[in-house]
Amino acid sequence: LDFETGELRRTLGKGERGEGEGYLSEPRDLAFLGADDVVVTDLSNHRLVVFDAASGAFRRVLPGKFDQPFGVAVLPGRAEGGGDALLVSEYHKQFGRIQLLDTEGNELAPPLKYVPDASSEHGKRHIGGLNYIHVDVASRRAFVGDMQSHVVHELTLDPARAKEVRARDEAAMEAHRAKTEL
Repeated sequence: LDFETGELRRTLGKGERGEGEGYLSEPRDLAFLGADDVVVTDLSNHRLVVFDAASGAFRRVLPGKFDQPFGVAVLPGRAEGGGDALLVSEYHKQFGRIQLLDTEGNELAPPLKYVPDASSEHGKRHIGGLNYIHVDVASRRAFVGDMQSHVVHELTLDPARAKEVRARDEAAMEAHRAKTEL
């Protein structure tokens, strides 16, 4: 939209609900991949779609398994070789998941899922209904809304801290499994 003239400059997608190339079904969020591309979360089609930023033309669907992708953010310089990475939040009401991908859709780390936590009401920290995700590159943090828990989660983007948290969470999951097997 051109704010001076009020004219619509360009659209991404074919303008009707669909599953084929260039069609979108419930687009929720977008992020710019450099100056050339725009990646769009396509919630109902369970995919990420890339369009040309200048023309709006369909480029490709990123490979991967997505369950209602809602939010997407670019992490500059986070992929191998200093390339950009994508942080994708998934809306699914029963569980939440956040994926870290390169700009071709390849997984850079295992997805973040819910983690058992004996201090919570149901014995696990529930993350579900995730929506928009925003990144503060300077502080190496990301924030994602959670419509099921009615909170905003803060995530660390510091690799050393993430490895420490993942090890703690894996130990907690193993302890929870051992306790429930008794």
